[in-house]
Amino acid sequence: MTIDFTTTRQAIKRHLSIIGKRLYDKDGKNLFSNITTSTAEDPIFEQYMAAGAQNVEALLRPLVTAYSTDTQAITISLANTRGTGDFDARCGEMINTYITLFSVGEYLMATHPELAEKYRADAANALLSVQLYAFHKDAPQASASSYNDINGTTT
Repeated sequence: MTIDFTTTRQAIKRHLSIIGKRLYDKDGKNLFSNITTSTAEDPIFEQYMAAGAQNVEALLRPLVTAYSTDTQAITISLANTRGTGDFDARCGEMINTYITLFSVGEYLMATHPELAEKYRADAANALLSVQLYAFHKDAPQASASSYNDINGTTT
C-alpha cells in the first residue's frame, strides 16, 4: 500500500481548514489564517507523515515485508496471512487515516496545543484499529468429523 504525500497532505489541510473556519479566539477573531498553512510549510507535513508511517512500521513489524519512502510517497508492504482479500485496501485506508490524524495532531501540538489533544487521542485510537485489524485472526472452525471417522491401523 502506498501513502501518497499529495493526497494525505490535502486531507491534513482540509482538517486544519475546518478547524480554522469554525474556531474563534477569546477576542472573537476567527482562527482561519492562524491555523491554515501555506505551501511553504508543506515540508513539515512530510516529516509528520514519515514519522506516522514509522510508527505503523514499528507496530506492524512482524507483518512488514517492505518499507520505502521517497519525496512523493511511503510504501509499506504487509504479509497478508490472516486477512481477507481486501486486506491491503482496508489496511491502507486505516493507515492513511492514522497518518492524517497523527500529522494534524503534531502540527496543532506545535501551534495550538489546546486543540491537539483531540487529534492525538483520535490518532491513538486509529493506530489501535490498525493493529487490531492487521493482527486479527479468525478462530479455527470446529471439525465436522468425529472419532468414528478415524480409520487406519497402528503398527
